[in-house]
Amino acid sequence: MDGIWDLTVSGTPMGNVKLTLKLDSTDEGVTGTISTAAGRSTDIKNATLLDDNKIRFSAVVNTPNGATGITVNLTLAGDQATGQVSAGMAGPFDVRGTKQG
Repeated sequence: MDGIWDLTVSGTPMGNVKLTLKLDSTDEGVTGTISTAAGRSTDIKNATLLDDNKIRFSAVVNTPNGATGITVNLTLAGDQATGQVSAGMAGPFDVRGTKQG
């Protein structure tokens, strides 16, 4: 789970959206950041491990339409990520990605 993940959110009103997720496991849980293609980064919040390979978290990301709260549910299997992202009242939108390295 730890590492850098390149994610693509499909079907949003802005088209496909690319995000970079960095996850770090600690004794206290999972921390990390999520970044947009424009390089804007924010800390993930409320990260919860739902299973050995499933995680849920929230974040506030800056978009061309302003700051938007998102909720992310991911399954991480090997170097593949799949799941859904909800943004405010919109979504859910499918997300897929791969782990760097």
